[in-house]
Amino acid sequence: MHRSPMLCGANNHKTINDLVFISLFSFQLVTYIPLPLNLSTIIYIGFIIVLGICNIRACNLKFKVHRLDNLFAAVFFILLARLIYDLLIVQTYHNIFVNRITYFVYFISLTIFPFVLIRSLGAYKDLIKRNISVLLILHTTALLLSLYYNINHMLAGVSLGFRFSANINLDTIGYGYLSLTQISLSLTYYWLSNKRLLNCLYVFILLLLGTVSLIMANSRSPIGALIVIVIFLLFYFKKKVIIILSISVVIISLPFIYRIDKILTDEYRIYTLNRILNAVEGDSSNRDILFKDGVKMIEENPLFGKSFVLQDPHSIGYGGYVHNFFLEAFMSAGFFGGILFLLINVCVLYASFYISYKDKSYLLFTMYFLQHFVLSFISRSMYNMPSYWISIAFVYSAYLYERYLHSSKLIIRENERCFTDI
Repeated sequence: MHRSPMLCGANNHKTINDLVFISLFSFQLVTYIPLPLNLSTIIYIGFIIVLGICNIRACNLKFKVHRLDNLFAAVFFILLARLIYDLLIVQTYHNIFVNRITYFVYFISLTIFPFVLIRSLGAYKDLIKRNISVLLILHTTALLLSLYYNINHMLAGVSLGFRFSANINLDTIGYGYLSLTQISLSLTYYWLSNKRLLNCLYVFILLLLGTVSLIMANSRSPIGALIVIVIFLLFYFKKKVIIILSISVVIISLPFIYRIDKILTDEYRIYTLNRILNAVEGDSSNRDILFKDGVKMIEENPLFGKSFVLQDPHSIGYGGYVHNFFLEAFMSAGFFGGILFLLINVCVLYASFYISYKDKSYLLFTMYFLQHFVLSFISRSMYNMPSYWISIAFVYSAYLYERYLHSSKLIIRENERCFTDI
């Protein structure tokens, strides 16, 4: 008998599934809980565990392991083994978290467990359609709170420079990606809803809030991710005229780019273009030094890896992360672990395109993954970036679910054909 590759594909427990979906997709909003971040995270983890237990108890389908699950299991095992070896055995110096146990809590409770939980859902496009409005309300509220937070600081005369944070717990990069998530949610809502004037105005306001917040964050990687997403959407919707027009505008603007930058910075205090130009001119915010240190560590032990954090005591990155997930994978997991991690990303990248063409609602998962995929090249650590793994889990699980539905339809058609032949 053919079963769904999910724990609980099609059951009557929509409320639990909806809560799991909303909670995991909105992970970054934990930073808005008016409690110390450690306490907020513990409460969030407890809530997720309770939801997971309820979901497992409600299941009426057996779990069927897909062959790609073994790939994820192998990568999780290798990365977890590296944490155990570095933190508990050799006592590697680190400065990402103060407490060593926090690494394990993050990786097990906020990476591995959510991955399994997402695999348990099923009917992913229905989850998106049912909950897109709730997600929009939550993210819009969060960005409005951030806007209020930043305006209050400016009115109080507090100097925030030219880069704004979402709150005291979420930095400029996180603020930028949260704004990008708002843009993705707004676009998805527009594609799934009616195109009446009032609805279009509502979406425009939501997009405007996301765009303003993205500019306020003034972080380069979210802007780069937005460009990648826009290029993907233009090809997805086959807007050849817009593609040609966009390229033409960029080419025409190039001779005046520094003049435009001066106007934006001097008259409007918008430094977004200025930071992009600085990056083109070689300002990498010390990423080049961190990457060189990471490559050096890989060369020192290419087969098994050396550590999950940078280990040169004379470098500015000592004890921190390399700001590139792929270098980090080879640093910590060695050659075979790095190759497996690379393979996961290639497979999920393919899966994101596959599900997008299956149903337009899946564009939300694709955009969410693409923004984290871009992030993985230039910031954060895969050991403490749950939303990156959550984006992968959503795409991967939706892909398996759609493949299962496709194969089931083929079996039904084949049985119907055999029956008519008889």
